[in-house]
Amino acid sequence: MQTSETQRIIYYCANTVEYRSSSGNALDATHDHVLFNVGTRQPDGSYTWGLTQTALRPRLQPGDPNYHPATPNWAAYHICDPDVVKGNFTYTTPQTGEKTYTWAMFFTGADNDDHGADGRFNVVGVALATSPLGPWTIVASPARSFVTTAGLTPEPFLPDSGRFLHNASWAYDPSRQSFVISRDTGPLDGNEIQTDVEVGRIAGSSIWTGGGAWSVVGRITGAQTGYKWNHNSGLVRDPYGGLAFQGPLDYSGADVYFATEPGSGNTAPPWDGYFKYRMQHSTFPLSGLRGA
Repeated sequence: MQTSETQRIIYYCANTVEYRSSSGNALDATHDHVLFNVGTRQPDGSYTWGLTQTALRPRLQPGDPNYHPATPNWAAYHICDPDVVKGNFTYTTPQTGEKTYTWAMFFTGADNDDHGADGRFNVVGVALATSPLGPWTIVASPARSFVTTAGLTPEPFLPDSGRFLHNASWAYDPSRQSFVISRDTGPLDGNEIQTDVEVGRIAGSSIWTGGGAWSVVGRITGAQTGYKWNHNSGLVRDPYGGLAFQGPLDYSGADVYFATEPGSGNTAPPWDGYFKYRMQHSTFPLSGLRGA
């Protein structure tokens, strides 16, 4: 999120416990948290990043040294995939009454401990705060609405099975009255992580009605990055969810952060790159017809 001409905040999912092969299976040590860093723009356009901080943490189980009872049970195992937006949000509880917040974080929570198959029980939650730095209060799991997947690239492992909005990050482009997403293109050969990130665009009117079709405007692949796995991307946005290409109110392109894995990813857990994900960065100019 681009908060000013010289500052952006990056929110992401990460494990906070170092894995040691002598301690057991890698998945036993993996509990996703939402972390963030504040970046300061340098004269050459790059960013230097401050200390890693924790925004949200999973509940875990009583007796665990990292047990966090303030997190609901439906996010007991993983809490990840953050998406932050500024606005005006009210929430009422019997304990605190009505409170107004200026920031909302949407995220994925998983409640079960079944060694990697937790994707079956994912839910989307909402946390509120009065600052983009937190502290965050988890309030609810919201309702869902339909969004078309027409025009997106089919799944490479099951090309006839359809198209899905894997790990999609959203931004609004008011200059073209359209939405932009970056998304994983689906697993290859059944592997759980993805090889490519796809950037697509659709008319805003299609989002409101659930129709229309996406146009693919760019892809991030191993040919560009040198890594086999490229996944879990996030668009740089302004605080209100609009595109922020290079800076606030710049809608000329898409600015994307994404994760890479240096290993082959084909070995049994712990994969050779499982605990070596690193953040990368790419940009896409946006041009063409309005709302295309």
